[in-house]
Amino acid sequence: MAGFKSPEEFRAWQLAWELKERVYEFTEKSAAVRDGDFCNEIRKAARSAPDNISEGFYRFNPVDFANFVRIARGSLGEVRNQLRHAHSKKFLTDEEFSDLFHLCRRAIGAATGLRVYLSSLPKDFDPRRIRNGQPEPSAPGHSELEQLEPELGTEGTRTEGTGTNRTGTGT
Repeated sequence: MAGFKSPEEFRAWQLAWELKERVYEFTEKSAAVRDGDFCNEIRKAARSAPDNISEGFYRFNPVDFANFVRIARGSLGEVRNQLRHAHSKKFLTDEEFSDLFHLCRRAIGAATGLRVYLSSLPKDFDPRRIRNGQPEPSAPGHSELEQLEPELGTEGTRTEGTGTNRTGTGT
């Protein structure tokens, strides 16, 4: 959180927002428009992810923020499932489904990376306690998160390099 001025700076928020926008776009134009319950459900889930990331950010507490990111990840999982439903009902073409499903998986992976980062912060970390423009020495800052997010592939597993994956084993 140190170095970040708004939730919109996080890749997890950006991908979740893009997914929300794309969900709204296809539910306004495709055969899905005839299934009002489906449209309401997938829109609500898609809207929930960036909303929860934003709410967590403004708690100024990494434990709370991580919890809201966990909730956002659950909402993204719901969108993922709803996309499968949309594809099976022919609301989406194969290509549209593939694009949206890939975007959703990227958003889930970024949310997982953000949660890992937040979990690495000291429980008492307060981003408002910045000394001379720098975060507290014991807390990872903006650069550590930037390095972590690209390493995480779809749904939070490492895709390249060395280190550990989410099970704690080496790659």
